Amino acid sequence: MNVHSPARSTVEDDIALFRRVRAAMPELAKGLSVEDLAAQSMPDCSPGKWHLAHTSWFFEAMILSREPDYRPVDPRWQTLFNSYYEALGERVERPERGLMTRPSLDEVTAYRREIDRRMIRWLGQGEMDARSRYLFTLGLNHDQQHQELFLMDMLHLMSRSPLEPAAYDREPRSGPVEPARGGETVFAGGLVEIGHDAAGFAFDNEGPRHKVWLEPYALADDLVSNGDWMRFMADGGYTRPELWLSDGWATVKTEGWTAPLYWSRDGESWRVMTLAGPRAVDADAPVRHVSLYEADAYARWAGKRLPTEAEWEHAARTRPDVLSNLFGEVWQWTASAYAPYPGFAPTEGTASEYNGKFMANQVVLRGGAFATSEGHARATYRNFYYPHQRWAFTGLRLAWDQPSESARVTDDESAGFRDDLIAGLSRSPKRTSPKWFYDAAGSDLFEAITRLPEYYPTRQEAALLRAVAPDWAARFGPGATMVEFGSGASEKTRIVLDAAPDLAGYVPIDI
Repeated sequence: MNVHSPARSTVEDDIALFRRVRAAMPELAKGLSVEDLAAQSMPDCSPGKWHLAHTSWFFEAMILSREPDYRPVDPRWQTLFNSYYEALGERVERPERGLMTRPSLDEVTAYRREIDRRMIRWLGQGEMDARSRYLFTLGLNHDQQHQELFLMDMLHLMSRSPLEPAAYDREPRSGPVEPARGGETVFAGGLVEIGHDAAGFAFDNEGPRHKVWLEPYALADDLVSNGDWMRFMADGGYTRPELWLSDGWATVKTEGWTAPLYWSRDGESWRVMTLAGPRAVDADAPVRHVSLYEADAYARWAGKRLPTEAEWEHAARTRPDVLSNLFGEVWQWTASAYAPYPGFAPTEGTASEYNGKFMANQVVLRGGAFATSEGHARATYRNFYYPHQRWAFTGLRLAWDQPSESARVTDDESAGFRDDLIAGLSRSPKRTSPKWFYDAAGSDLFEAITRLPEYYPTRQEAALLRAVAPDWAARFGPGATMVEFGSGASEKTRIVLDAAPDLAGYVPIDI
């Protein structure tokens, strides 16, 4: 569901939207045991119970607590469910969240219901200023982020059990995987703009919009597949240090990586742990759960590279139709460090800690995963993880440099040509603007057409010019400059130039 707040929304719209977003995580928790929701499988993960509580705490801490004389549901829980907001006081560090057996799941569920009740009452007042509106929409997007984190953490937890339990009967996803299309798309690059343009909601790290210079480049139309990855592995991908960054190779040796996370041998085949339990690896499906180190090594093995985030966004804005699984399958690693854009300013107040303080030693991912809530991702969205992390739903799309002399115009100008052509051919009578014919090849073709016996206009125009050129030359006078609009190849103009040797200059102008 799309949580971008409209320019004008009614109280009823806000309440309905709040209820829809808040219903999603309890639905994901339905069917899981109390034990499933209380356990923590590694320091980077959090228990499901904690996600249920923290997303409620966020609305209480960021919105409800700003009300005069507000009384928290339980002041002690401000410490338990604070994630990383130093301005709000002490907190339980993430590696120890699984040690919190109290409050119970029932108490957390009751806390969530109470926060929802208070938020609906607050929304019913219908008195949101611009800042409150932003924080409300931020809270909805924050909730959706944790819905995906809930699934990431639950998958990791299930993978740690020798029983290999399935968290769900089928994988929760917002839409089907798109089939591979094959091929590549070339982008001319140039001076482009990236970043959010302030229309609708965005996290503060998505702006401000700014200009970036891109050299010509190409992107693979498809994500790297499991089959592609198996060929990398078969060629010794995890045993060849020349393919790896230094820190990546050290991680491979320390962690003993030989395949993506959750893969294991099943005789001569591979299988993978999923949210629906163990499955045979589908060679055609996009590869998941690879780190930046692995993605970079694969790209080097393939003779390609990872795209920069500017290249990815420019492609997503100008040619989203040609790139399969741009959103909705895996977050795609880029070659860009997670850093502030020029002119970046964090959100004012406590929410200033949401993104900006993490802008060091992490790498940007673009796109969106199958577990990303519908409508949550967008072309400007900047996800980020450390280069060694791979429990997120991450994959990759390859890029490579394109020599300038062979770069095809496939972005803005191509989109304009496509739109004009569709509009013209949809009319009756059909028409096409001649401006699209006159590139270098089109001009040469037209000049060849003018020399055909069947094309009389050029011969007739030349005959007329020979007749009038002497009279024109007499009227020019000495020192005149002749400016010709629509000069083309200027072949007929030579007739006039030969008749007027006293001209000071000639300026041909054409598209």
